Amino acid sequence: MTVERYRLSFTAGGLFLREAPIVAECYLTLRDWIQTRNEVRTANLLQVRTATAALRISKELVSRLEHLNGAELAELIKGSLRERAYLLWSATSRQYVFSIVSEAVSTAAFVLENAHKPAYRGAYLRLVDGNSEAEKMEMLAKAIEQGKAA
Repeated sequence: MTVERYRLSFTAGGLFLREAPIVAECYLTLRDWIQTRNEVRTANLLQVRTATAALRISKELVSRLEHLNGAELAELIKGSLRERAYLLWSATSRQYVFSIVSEAVSTAAFVLENAHKPAYRGAYLRLVDGNSEAEKMEMLAKAIEQGKAA
């Protein structure tokens, strides 16, 4: 049995708000993700100092942007900063399904609400014992069913 490992590469560089539209525009011109990644690196479209940084950033950005459709990529190019952020959060969430991002998004949403709720009771579940996303989802469903999660 292979153990699914967490991918933490989403922590490198944040959302890439400045770089993502450049990569999206390159893709919409070439219509090929491999060519796009190569072009971004060889032409240094992201204006990074080292080849290693260009490789790391282009690889991460392409792997995220591949999850957006053509209309979303077009909006990423012409949209406002807020719209870009939403689209990039969506792409990142699609790339890093459930395990880490969903926790970060729900925490961020709770913090952004910025309201005092005296009746709020937090519920915490230990889901790190599962060896796969499917096992973690099953553990979560059981906890909800048993009323351990509110």
